[in-house]
Amino acid sequence: MRRFHALLAELNLPAFLGRLPGPMGVPAGGSLTADQWMVAAVIVCPILIPQIWAEYMPADTDDVIPRRVLGIKTSIAQKKAEAVEARRKKAAARAVQLEEAGQRARASRPQRERRQTERAQNKDVDPEPNSVPDAGGIADSDDEDYSNSGPSGQKRQRTGGEDEDSDEEEERDTRAPPNLHPDDPGNFCKLASAVKLLLACPITDTQIDEADALLRSYLLELMTLYGEDVIKPNHHYATHTAENVRDYGPLQEFWTFLFERINKVLKSYNSNNHSGGELEASFFREFHRTVQTSRILAQAATFPPGSPMRKSVDAMYKATADDRGTVQALAQQLDKAQEDGGIDFQLSPKFSVGAVAGNMFHALLTALQIQLPTLHIRSSLSLPSATLASSLPLFNKFKRFPYVIVANRRYTASAHAKTPYDSYVLVKTHALPEAPMWAGELQEIFVVDQPRIGVHRYGFVRWFVPAARGLVEECIWNTYPHLRVDAWEAGTHLDAEAPGPSSLIQLDDIVCHVIRADAFLKETKCWVTVAVKA
Repeated sequence: MRRFHALLAELNLPAFLGRLPGPMGVPAGGSLTADQWMVAAVIVCPILIPQIWAEYMPADTDDVIPRRVLGIKTSIAQKKAEAVEARRKKAAARAVQLEEAGQRARASRPQRERRQTERAQNKDVDPEPNSVPDAGGIADSDDEDYSNSGPSGQKRQRTGGEDEDSDEEEERDTRAPPNLHPDDPGNFCKLASAVKLLLACPITDTQIDEADALLRSYLLELMTLYGEDVIKPNHHYATHTAENVRDYGPLQEFWTFLFERINKVLKSYNSNNHSGGELEASFFREFHRTVQTSRILAQAATFPPGSPMRKSVDAMYKATADDRGTVQALAQQLDKAQEDGGIDFQLSPKFSVGAVAGNMFHALLTALQIQLPTLHIRSSLSLPSATLASSLPLFNKFKRFPYVIVANRRYTASAHAKTPYDSYVLVKTHALPEAPMWAGELQEIFVVDQPRIGVHRYGFVRWFVPAARGLVEECIWNTYPHLRVDAWEAGTHLDAEAPGPSSLIQLDDIVCHVIRADAFLKETKCWVTVAVKA
């Protein structure tokens, strides 16, 4: 797990994917949202899991599956026994509390003899001799139904014994033999491939059939690797996903991300550790307090954009979005996420006019000379030849854009960004049938707009160099092409003269973002990329 956290810390994701918690997989990391689970399943873990298994898998794996299945059975039985014991202790403690409450109630009553009135004496009442008087509405701070935080109302502090138990458990896990099997990464890649296929939009019947076959194969192999006790109702429900997609269309048409998000919003409200009847009142009071605060801050909308008041309010919203957890904050996040939605192609509204690098200008000049041979285009820095006096000069002065939106997704030029993580792209290469797609870094986005030449939109990509065939032949990622995981030489880029795609691309040939990470294949450091899109 420590190795997983170290690799996760080195992995950089595009901004629109968000981030995963650093201590993911342990209680300190908290619960993942549905979107984070999706990112982990189809992007992060397909890269990290094969690396970890390759580093830590023992040479002898014959007894891994029996030991693992036995451990799972033992753990499930232990949890059931602990749950039964916890319920028994809770019932016993509750009985003791009721008995003590009754004793306190009896002790608090007056000890003097009370005379019955004549009317009471005439009543025919025969109380049971063993009945316990009602304790009434006595406030009991020890009542677990009204407080989960102990008699003092404070959170239970960790004791030294708990710390020692935790240290002993960690040391015991360290001494335990690795519980890794060589078939585990392939089993997970089947799940990741199925999910990635089902997330495709649009999706074809062929993709649905492939995803269904992968999912069922994953479940059958899961029982072999981990035992039948790990199968839950959700596993059976997953087998109906393909049928649901055929009935209702792509998953994006009927999935429940919004409801999962609202559940997170509701749970994020600060209840100040009040429960047992006070939670509803605290929630209602907090809701109205948030509404009033938002109403006051909304008055900033009357100020012009960029004014100090608007900037201050935006900063306040951003700083308290996670703490407030209101539907208004959710709406702001959805607006930002859908800002590029529905846009097939669009350049950024802001741009600068200037020269591009020499290698980019040379690539552009060569491309235009091929596309427009009758214009006899030449560089403005070179003199026209005697035979072609009517040649057209190309000036190194273009409109340079920081980003472009293609198919609802924003791609940033690394020349205009602080980090290149939003600039790693997968591009269609029409001239290379053996490599229909290639990954690289989008360095520049510019537009040629000169008389007689016309308007041309280009991107300049610095391509990655494919890793040696001997390194990737036995790689697990080759078995699951739907993951779109590729290996490249680390620290190098394709030369302009080397065989491969042209560095100058049409912007609408961009397919999707890719995530790049370092990996070791046969003890050789490589770059590994995984495509975000199916």
